[in-house]
Order: sequence, then structure tokens, then C-alpha cells
Amino acid sequence: MMKILTWNKCDKVELIETAIKENVFSVSPLVLSEFIYVLSKLNIDKTLVENAISLYKPFVKHPLEASLVFDAYELCRDLELCKNINDAVHLRFAEKHCTKIVTFDKDFNKFKDSTNIVIEVLETIKKKRGGKRGSSKR
Repeated sequence: MMKILTWNKCDKVELIETAIKENVFSVSPLVLSEFIYVLSKLNIDKTLVENAISLYKPFVKHPLEASLVFDAYELCRDLELCKNINDAVHLRFAEKHCTKIVTFDKDFNKFKDSTNIVIEVLETIKKKRGGKRGSSKR
């Protein structure tokens, strides 16, 4: 079984490297689609987008079947969470192909009681504002 991982900060690189070494790193087609959308919205150079897609392509190991989308809709409908449809699709994909979801998206907590899969929501690193490193006010 695979784990779905989402990446945010470099201190989480070890988590991803371990998953790759253990051959449990998986990216759903929906994750790749959302990634491409964000890169496009940010007007990232086409060559960089192509390189990024090439990097993640080997980890897209399973198709996204229509039945998963319909199952996700039923879950969202029952929980009145249709604004979180993509999260539900990720969840249904993970239930079929993975053992765990590791994400920074706190919205996944809304689904914890509706699944048997492990959902681990990581804390994001917040940037400190103002002041110099190591300085303190007295």
C-alpha cells in the first residue's frame, strides 16, 4: 500500500525521502492536476513546469476512477462538506491505494470519523515577523 504525502517545507524532506526509499510514496492524478494548476496560476516558466511534472510522474501509480469521484460526492453530501470535494476524492483514492495520508491540509480532520485510513495532519512552520534572529526585547 502507498502513502499520499503533500510537501510544504524543507524540514519534511526526510519524510518524503523515507517514503521514496521504502517505495510507499504515491501521488494521485488529482494532486498532480492541482499542482499544475497552481504553477500555471503563478506563471511559472513552461520548462520548469515540464521538469516538475517529469519529477512527479513516476509516483502517479494509479488512475483516478470515476467511481472514486462519485463515492467522494456521496461522502461530501452525507457530511454536508461538498466545498471539500477534492479532499474527499483524495481520501477515497487513498482508501483504495494507500494506508495513510500525510498532509498539511487541516480540512482532512473533517473526514477522520468517516474513514479507517490514517490521516496525519502536519503542522506548518510559521515565519517569525519582525526583529532580528536571536535578538530579544528587554
